[in-house]
Amino acid sequence: MPSEKYTFRPSFQKTTFAEIVTAVAENNFESCAVAGGLDNPQSKGLTSSGDKAKLVAVLKSSFEFCEKAFSKLHDNQLGEVVFFTREMMAERAGTLFALIGDWADSYRLAAVYFQLNGLEPPN
Repeated sequence: MPSEKYTFRPSFQKTTFAEIVTAVAENNFESCAVAGGLDNPQSKGLTSSGDKAKLVAVLKSSFEFCEKAFSKLHDNQLGEVVFFTREMMAERAGTLFALIGDWADSYRLAAVYFQLNGLEPPN
């Protein structure tokens, strides 16, 4: 997505493209920390400034963090119960499946933003 389109929103009520990118990064940090039993390095929250260079760097960092978290996992840990909050818990494998679903949903949404701007979404 071109830099000038990071503030694009299809209508007043919809999120900007930058907010989509920010949400993916936040979810990566949170979910991968839980799944991998690591501390979330971005626990203070991210801002969707619309600055493409900063957002792409944070997004890349979030996926690198997920790689680190995944490298620490073993098959025998996937059934362990992990907690997001005191009220919400899931098995480690469930956390990973939810994360994969979130990636698919975010890609579909981003693809629509690309198409609304006359651009071909990346493969």
